[in-house]
Amino acid sequence: MEKARMIYETGEIITTEIYRVSPEEKDELNRLSAERHERLREEAVPNIRKRYEQMAQLQKGVYTLNITFEPVKQEVEELVQFLTSDRWPYHGVENPTESNIRNAYASGAYHNENTQTFWIVDKDSHQKIGLIRLFEVTDPIVMLDLRIRGEYRGKGIGKSALRWIVSHVFTEFPEVIRIEGHTRVDNSSMRALFAKSLFVLEAYHRKSWRQEGLLFDSVGYAVIRADWENNQVTPIPWSIT
Repeated sequence: MEKARMIYETGEIITTEIYRVSPEEKDELNRLSAERHERLREEAVPNIRKRYEQMAQLQKGVYTLNITFEPVKQEVEELVQFLTSDRWPYHGVENPTESNIRNAYASGAYHNENTQTFWIVDKDSHQKIGLIRLFEVTDPIVMLDLRIRGEYRGKGIGKSALRWIVSHVFTEFPEVIRIEGHTRVDNSSMRALFAKSLFVLEAYHRKSWRQEGLLFDSVGYAVIRADWENNQVTPIPWSIT
């Protein structure tokens, strides 16, 4: 290759170096570039096909995502993107704004001595598909908040997440005796999820859930340590007089 020098004038002199190549050298460079692109394509296609097949199976309900749980670190941008890119119809604020999230993050709402926050991550695609928040972890009674991205709801992820929450809390915090979760009375999916995960319906609160200017009834569920340890559900004696 023969080195050449070109000068561009843009109010001041800026110099750069380019190279003249022979037709043979150009052909060789084109061949190497084509080989590189073909190699990248061959490496990418199987992964793309695998992911497509997984999503197709997921939509049919025949594939279970391989998920893991990772602590949320200094990831305010990821929290903003996650929470503002979906609707959360059964949470207090259905459409949180960026400023809401940033202000909450700055005030320690996601990280403090009493609160833990975790991502639910698809291990195959490395996508963040859910968010878990645990409140009052230094108290004998822990509260939970669980969010799953819209396209992943109804796929069994919530059940796996709720079981992980119970195991994590009772294992990591020996002083905790119960875990509570509350939802709107019309959130049938979450109520069914609680019922499948050792949680017991303990409370019905009339006109207690304020959202979008309206008041809804809400319900409270809880699992106690003894039930988790014995893998059984202790029913509520509703006939108490």
